[in-house]
Amino acid sequence: MFTSSVKVAVRRSPRHNLGVFALRKFKSGEFIIDITGRVIKKSEMRYIPQNDRDHLDNIGKGTYIIMGCPERYINHSCEPNVFVRHRKVYAMRGIAAGEELVGDYSINGVDNWKMRCRCGSQSCRGIVHGSFFRLPVELQIEYSPYLDDWFRNAYRNRISRLV
Repeated sequence: MFTSSVKVAVRRSPRHNLGVFALRKFKSGEFIIDITGRVIKKSEMRYIPQNDRDHLDNIGKGTYIIMGCPERYINHSCEPNVFVRHRKVYAMRGIAAGEELVGDYSINGVDNWKMRCRCGSQSCRGIVHGSFFRLPVELQIEYSPYLDDWFRNAYRNRISRLV
């Protein structure tokens, strides 16, 4: 075990190098941890070391946070069990003690990047896109309750067409 709090610990992940694991069970919708770190604008990204660029989270259109520990070690999965709202991590469903916390990196995403997915889930998409709107429409609808307020406000018209 590397880093721990009362709720989570950073440990070796069987699917990824490091991951964040629940030290106790969480109920659906329960707050897990805060996202801490330095806030930057998109224009500042070129000055940020690559290691930190790999651990950015959207917190507004053109605004990011360089995530601290342990949240920077929450890995991607096409079957997520956590989501982020107001710089806080919440359980999407019940999470068992010892389970790895995983989020879908496309939720609240607005950027044009992609990466190969190695989550190993039943519904793995193979490629993860940095934009929510690159997800299949059915998945956008499923994920819409988990969108952050800044994202809902910025993309209100596009989101309203989903329902």
